[in-house]
Amino acid sequence: MPRLLLAMLAALLGSVAIAAPASASEWRSATFPELGTTGLFLDVDCPSENLCVAAGSDDAIASSTEPAAGLGHWRLGHVSEPGAYGPLPEATEDAPALVLPGAQIRGVSCPTTDLCVAVTRLGGILTSTEPEAGAAAWSGFHLQAEGPRTHLYDVSCPTTGLCVAVALGGKVLVSTNPLGGPPAWSLIQLPETLELQGVSCSSPTQCLAVGKEGAIVSSSNPTGGAAAWKVVHEPAYGELQGVSCPAADLCLTGNRGAVLSTRSPGGDASAFSTAAGVTPLQLTAFDCAGEEACAAVNDNADVFTSTEPAGPVGAWSVVNIVPFNEPNGTFGISCPSLDLCVAVGTHYLIASSTDPFEGPAAKPSPSQRRPTVRITHHPPRVIHTHRPRVRVGFRFREIGLRDGFLCKLGTKQFRPCSSPRRYRVGPGRHVFAVKVADPGGPDQTTTRFRFRVIRLHGRR
Repeated sequence: MPRLLLAMLAALLGSVAIAAPASASEWRSATFPELGTTGLFLDVDCPSENLCVAAGSDDAIASSTEPAAGLGHWRLGHVSEPGAYGPLPEATEDAPALVLPGAQIRGVSCPTTDLCVAVTRLGGILTSTEPEAGAAAWSGFHLQAEGPRTHLYDVSCPTTGLCVAVALGGKVLVSTNPLGGPPAWSLIQLPETLELQGVSCSSPTQCLAVGKEGAIVSSSNPTGGAAAWKVVHEPAYGELQGVSCPAADLCLTGNRGAVLSTRSPGGDASAFSTAAGVTPLQLTAFDCAGEEACAAVNDNADVFTSTEPAGPVGAWSVVNIVPFNEPNGTFGISCPSLDLCVAVGTHYLIASSTDPFEGPAAKPSPSQRRPTVRITHHPPRVIHTHRPRVRVGFRFREIGLRDGFLCKLGTKQFRPCSSPRRYRVGPGRHVFAVKVADPGGPDQTTTRFRFRVIRLHGRR
């Protein structure tokens, strides 16, 4: 498939190497050189900052409870010898033998730290209730012991009670009991034979899948059969490989060049807005730490991040984590919080950043430049308190012409505000954002301050 062929070509460009950290957002990356020159990690999911699971070639599974601590903190193994978790289907005219041997596990999803589900190119379903224990803790089966195989691309499990997988031929598989074996999985055949390559479910009642030729498929009732899935085609969107829906009213996908976002995942193709020019290469995967912090990767080991993911192209930052003259494809990314993103790819690449959303934004064109805001007073970055809520305040001023201010806290909408602006917040991580109000402008620079409130227990 395209992403795999690109990875194979990338592997011919140079020998395996450990890349130096990227300076912009402090990405660290390294590969597993002892595993050969064609090994790929095709997906990664981190249900928390303390567990990440990557999967890819040769039934490879890697897990870490300290994913940003380097390769020495990753446990890598193979679920089995190829085909050992069930008889392999015979090759047929419609399902020929695998072109790239070992390109096995295509997608992985972990709704909690106690359950992970993966899918394979040969129609396998793999599960683990101890994903931190490594490959030996996984088991699986083939959906078809005989006959045409179901070429599975991706899986999304918003809860332990629902998993949705997508496949070649317009097939969607759903299960409300992913540990229940073959009888617990139902096959939904869509009316069009789409090649669906990515799926994301923000909840059990909202899923969006994407694929080649601008295929977009959505459902508010994913277990409801073919009639419950809406198929939209927009050929101009080209190939769509990855998708992320951090909320019911926000989904992101992308093609060769643009990030596509929608606030109406169940709508028509016209509901998508386009941030063109983000990259000239194929975007392969997306993930979001929340509605206001999303990341993407392409097949050149570039990582794109944005704290306004539905915004214009200038809202996206970019950093390359592996030099172009090294094997450098990236095909999966997961961001469990604002403080961690993990990307995976060619040569069993593992890359991580504990500051992924602080990279420099792409420079806007002169017509896009707008006055910026400087925060002149803010609370400490870490606040300790015995109270259930604490009051915080911010002062800020404009740089340039003043048209008023817009403020927000967390995932709320921007609202008109003035300096000083005060809030009452509870324990947890918070982000205050402020920008100059300019309703008619194409873009405004947003200034952010991140802080954390920790509630103390016991006597004062």
